[in-house]
Amino acid sequence: MISRTVPTFMTLLVLILLTSSTVGQPGQLATVAIYLPAGTVPVGSETKLPINIRTGGTEIGALQFDLVYDSALLEAVKVDAAGGVSGLTDFHVTGPGRVRVAFASSEPLREGEVFVATVRGLAEGQSSLRIENARAWERANSFETTVTAEPGTVTVGTPFPFAVIAGLVGLVVILLLIAMIATAVILKRKRRAVAPSYAAAPAGGPGTPTWASVPAGQPIASAPAPPVLKLCTCGQTLPADSRFCPACGTNLVNTGSRCPSCGGQLGPGARFCKACGSPVA
Repeated sequence: MISRTVPTFMTLLVLILLTSSTVGQPGQLATVAIYLPAGTVPVGSETKLPINIRTGGTEIGALQFDLVYDSALLEAVKVDAAGGVSGLTDFHVTGPGRVRVAFASSEPLREGEVFVATVRGLAEGQSSLRIENARAWERANSFETTVTAEPGTVTVGTPFPFAVIAGLVGLVVILLLIAMIATAVILKRKRRAVAPSYAAAPAGGPGTPTWASVPAGQPIASAPAPPVLKLCTCGQTLPADSRFCPACGTNLVNTGSRCPSCGGQLGPGARFCKACGSPVA
């Protein structure tokens, strides 16, 4: 009896072990990966950091993990599901630098950006982002599957103030305006220097004589007398100091003299008096 019972018991035990291993194996074949990209967070400001998932073709219905960071540099504000992800998301801070995130959905979890963590920068430095205690379950049969994590890095730095940027932009604009105004003034002065100046026409119109103003106490200068001219016998008008006519060669030395016999006026270069016929040369 015992000899028959032992083989039967051993057979049932083997069947139980095989059945248990068969139930546990499907969940161990698939692998889910959680990875965190690098990011930058300004000190004193809140920044959203994506949390990405790779399902490897497995339909995941539930997920749980701890997000670990440097509490001296970062402060976790909240963790939400990304846009388009349907399901329930819960998070709570379990300790300094550690946030527990849990998610469940009746629909398969998609790949890519699934969660968004909002953090605030506290001090300058570099903090690592790590995923710990990660667990995932398949949606169809609730089998637990393995999860791998790829850490990320966050750089916390001093923000460049918006007021400083606005001030620099305003200063550049003012300098450009000053340069434009100065250039316009210089060009205007150059044009005035090059352009010819014309005297204003007198009030009486063109041709009206004008008199220059003379300061008080100074005599008014008279206009110079017109030059004295000589008239040659050939009809050529010559200056008063001419001795010969360049046209006919007549001697003009005796111009304006009188006849010694009758006292008549003699013409320029006359050799005989026209009045009395006496020679005068």
